[in-house]
Amino acid sequence: MVLILFSIPVILLHGHRSDAIDTLATKVWLPYQGDYLEHPTVFTEILDEKYNGYRCGKDKFGDSISFNSKSILPAQKEKNLIFNFSYYTGKPSVIGGGQLLPVCEKYRRKYSENLKSKSYSEELAIFVKKVLVSVYGDNWEEKEHAKVNFVAHCMGGIVLRYAIKFLNIPGTEVSFKDITGKICYVASPNNGFHNQLFGVEALAYDSEWQKFGEDLEMNIPPSKLKIGRDIEFHSKSKERGTFCELIGSDDLGVESINIYGTRNHFRVRLFFGVSFSLGPDDGDIYFEDTYVKGTKNIPVHASHSYSLPHKAKDYLVFSVIDKGATGEEALTSNSEVKEIIKDFILSDTKNGSIAN
Repeated sequence: MVLILFSIPVILLHGHRSDAIDTLATKVWLPYQGDYLEHPTVFTEILDEKYNGYRCGKDKFGDSISFNSKSILPAQKEKNLIFNFSYYTGKPSVIGGGQLLPVCEKYRRKYSENLKSKSYSEELAIFVKKVLVSVYGDNWEEKEHAKVNFVAHCMGGIVLRYAIKFLNIPGTEVSFKDITGKICYVASPNNGFHNQLFGVEALAYDSEWQKFGEDLEMNIPPSKLKIGRDIEFHSKSKERGTFCELIGSDDLGVESINIYGTRNHFRVRLFFGVSFSLGPDDGDIYFEDTYVKGTKNIPVHASHSYSLPHKAKDYLVFSVIDKGATGEEALTSNSEVKEIIKDFILSDTKNGSIAN
């Protein structure tokens, strides 16, 4: 008996960015500026280790750090490849492709303006098709093992879940779900934000089009004056709920794990010296907003993502301290997260078969 392992390409998805003015995917998993690595992450270490032979895929011009839907991928000889993908195009857009629309007329009017460009989920589906052709060949549809695994950070998880729920691979009758192997969500607000005040504060520097686009989809209103009510969308069948509720709160029929953080890097220090943590579990998102029904939800004592400490903001009787999150303190560079991803995404014997 011989164990045959089928390596599966992996696509990395980043999260929300207030500076969504380019197509670069170098902020989260592979934070390079040219050849300079700003700080180590889970995936820079995995690549350095050459774990199970995984390396970065390359486009036609040899770039291996950042991909988008316009990247030209040559035929790849290997399948154990990692593609760091950006769904941002530098133009106003949204997560969804029009299957869900805001109920509020004002929101819907502004949201629909963003639909003039391809949505983030559609950008992802275009790129996934390119990976399938590049790795498995033009006849990938005939190959049952033609799959892609995903590691999605923050809002990238919602982009992925929308694609799985609603989209086909472009130009085919193959559902996005059918080509999805496994998913590892990392600090993804899969259920949207239910602490709207914190969401408005956290995304205060978003562009106007983002406030009436991806922010609404994450259940974050465009201003503090609108806090208090969930932002309802409706489907084509007139079902109503938040954007994430209409996608679903379960695993969508895909084998998944969900990693969430339990280290809050914000603290309040009172004038007489006592301090305590403030806000969401990982500093950005509450556990309840990440939870995926029907899958393993794994706590890790780390914060949402890499960030440097900031000077305390002083108020009348207290100060707010941002302790930052580097190295083991950040989910995106934490060694426990790295081992979980290696075991679940990059070491899958379930995707192999036994041959005589």
